Amino acid sequence: MRKLNSEFHTAFISEAGSELKNNDYFGFVELDRFACYVIADGIEDFPGAESAKLAIQSVILKFHEHPSMKKSAIRSYLYAANQALLQAHSKSRLKASITVVVTDYAKMRYGSAGNTRLRLYREGMLWQQSSDMSLSQDLVAADRLAQDLLARHDERNNLYSYLGQPREFRPFISKKFKLTDTDIIVLYTRGIWENLDSGELDDIFSEAQDDPQKTLDDAEDMLMSKQPRELENYTLAVVFVDKVFTDPNHRRRVKRWIITGVVVFLVLVIIILVVWLVMRSRAHKREDMNAYLESMSAYVKDQNFTKAQSEAEKAGELARKLRDKEKKADIDACQKLLDSIINADGLLAEGKYEDAQQAYLAALDRARSARQMGKEYIEKNLAQTKDYIEVYDLISDGDLLSDRENYQAAEQKYKEAKKLAADIYFTQGRKDASESLDKVYQALSDQADADKEAQQEAQEQAQKKAEASTSAAELIAQGDKAMQEGDAEGAAVAYTMAKQKLDEIEDGAGAANVDQKLNLANKQGQESEMLQDVADKYTKAGEQALASGDPQKAQEYYNKAKGIYAELGMEQMAGLMENKLEMDDPEAAQAVAEANGTANTSGKTTAGNVGGINRLTIGERQELLRTAKSAVKKGDEAYDGGEYMKARRYYRDARDCYEELGMDKLVDQMEDRISDCTNAYDQEVETDVSDLKERYAQAQQYEDQGDAALYAGEYDRAISLYYQARTIYSELELYQRVSDVQAKIDRVQQGMAQADKANAYAADGDNAMADGQYQDAIDAYRKARAIYMELGQQTLVSNMQERIETARKALEAGSPGKPPASGDGPDDGTPEGTPDGSLS
Repeated sequence: MRKLNSEFHTAFISEAGSELKNNDYFGFVELDRFACYVIADGIEDFPGAESAKLAIQSVILKFHEHPSMKKSAIRSYLYAANQALLQAHSKSRLKASITVVVTDYAKMRYGSAGNTRLRLYREGMLWQQSSDMSLSQDLVAADRLAQDLLARHDERNNLYSYLGQPREFRPFISKKFKLTDTDIIVLYTRGIWENLDSGELDDIFSEAQDDPQKTLDDAEDMLMSKQPRELENYTLAVVFVDKVFTDPNHRRRVKRWIITGVVVFLVLVIIILVVWLVMRSRAHKREDMNAYLESMSAYVKDQNFTKAQSEAEKAGELARKLRDKEKKADIDACQKLLDSIINADGLLAEGKYEDAQQAYLAALDRARSARQMGKEYIEKNLAQTKDYIEVYDLISDGDLLSDRENYQAAEQKYKEAKKLAADIYFTQGRKDASESLDKVYQALSDQADADKEAQQEAQEQAQKKAEASTSAAELIAQGDKAMQEGDAEGAAVAYTMAKQKLDEIEDGAGAANVDQKLNLANKQGQESEMLQDVADKYTKAGEQALASGDPQKAQEYYNKAKGIYAELGMEQMAGLMENKLEMDDPEAAQAVAEANGTANTSGKTTAGNVGGINRLTIGERQELLRTAKSAVKKGDEAYDGGEYMKARRYYRDARDCYEELGMDKLVDQMEDRISDCTNAYDQEVETDVSDLKERYAQAQQYEDQGDAALYAGEYDRAISLYYQARTIYSELELYQRVSDVQAKIDRVQQGMAQADKANAYAADGDNAMADGQYQDAIDAYRKARAIYMELGQQTLVSNMQERIETARKALEAGSPGKPPASGDGPDDGTPEGTPDGSLS
């Protein structure tokens, strides 16, 4: 009904101006509840593009799907048009400026992107207008450009928002404007505003009558009267609002608002009543909660903690319902105290006295924040628990002495425990002390048999160690002999077997010495591998030289490879290099032999060439010259690209052509270039070989420095140097060396962890000595000694042995012992000695 009860009259003009094609477009649609008016100005560099038409079609279609005046709706219309232009199939990207007006026949809202414009006139006066989204408009807003100069400013078409924008498309959406009768909505493109200024447009619409078409004709007449030299496409559209829509349901809506207010008032009254009832219920709950708390306190006084806990749970539930955080926290503290007391009583009844003592201590601590409830009960049970623990501490001390075979001292501890248990009426403790005394008396009778068996086992171990040591010495001698004969691989096998034997008998120093020999054998084997790689490079260089037509240079490379193979004892490969040129190219081999056996008589025969030149036709001479120039050009390109042997072939082809043409000067130039190619290639090969040797030497240096750092105890530096050596070996593809260095890294890292573990055992032993726990100290020192022995740290092995003897003497004498001073061992956590070959 809105459209039928309003009067909107629309008219427009759109012309190409002085252009061949009109790229402007205007369209509108008027529905029952909403109307949409769209104007667009195509921004193309070529005629025939229809970006404006496509944009308006997209907006009208989107409006039909969802007609609305909301900002989000108008923004969606503009985004749909932007996507349509971006996805259009065209020779170049489509772009356009656009302004969209949506009205419900009573109000209006507009959105724009680019520099199409809107003006709204009310009672003949300008009441609202849009702003361009261009750099020129920004200059006007910043007072850096006068408004009347904008129409001719160079940056007026430099837009920061327009249709067809691939990223950061942000159109402008206006607020709603209320329309009144006789309003005039004006939409126009830059063909209008570049030639008619704001004052002229204001004059036209201030004198407008009821006929929109006549107003358009007046505007076009004024535009034509200016006779612009270049007139862009221009479009001018007007919407005369003769009558806006008036809503007949306004009074009914006011009545509904009044009824709604009354309903809201009644709801508020009900809410107040409900709140009063809730407050009354809370008061009753608080009374019940306080009653439960009083009952809880009474049960605590009667030492009925289970019942007290039940009352506390009920009070806590009411505090939770009342959302009384302070009272809930107080009740929670009481509940935790009661839980602790009940738990401690249970542990005491189960005979877990130390756990019960900790539980009672925790309960005593919680009693401070729980009204000091049950404090006397807790302190009484703590004293009782302490006596029980003292009984079992005496029994435990006796057990430790018994385990260390100090049966006389153990007997004394058990007797003290039995007497204390009898004094405090602790029946179970007295019974356990009596049983322990019986075990001590039985152990004394078994001790003699155990000593005899231990002596026999020690003799067997000594014999086994002597046999393994003899076998290892024989294998080391075999490895030394193999090294003298140059058999590094055989030596490595022998050394490996010897190291296994020494590891079995825990001879750390001997194993470390063999490890050094094994590393030396592996290094010699890897150096042979590197030299073999160098020989392979010389062989490959010889094959390339032969392929490029230089058998003399190929023979030189084969001779270098032969020398290396001979040095490595690879007689078969050395023999192959000696005859390789003859096998690959017998004729080239014969030529090299003749050249090496006679003087060089390869001078140029100019007279013969002259005779050849005379026999050539002009066409043949031109063809030879073209071939020579092409060969020279290809040779230069190959030389610049570092392909020296390929360049050498092209230069030789060019030289042959120049010889046939009798151009001696150019022949000499080609000979010089051929010589340059040969020298460059030789230098490249020698550089590769030299670089290979240098990098191998650098890797060996890093590895040796890593060994030295390891011997000095600088583990982090050793690992860093080993990593550098491993990187170079990997680049040289010496994978065995990579594996060997990685093994060193693993051993160092493992050794560092083992050293820390040994230091911890040594510290535990010192602490046990200080506490008089001599058997524990002996056990800890033995563990530390075993690790130091594995690491080959003989100084610390001896140190641990001295501490073991000190602890054993103290244990036998039953007097305090004293570990060696901090300077004699690892009391400070840092090993005094350094790992030797076992980690290198």
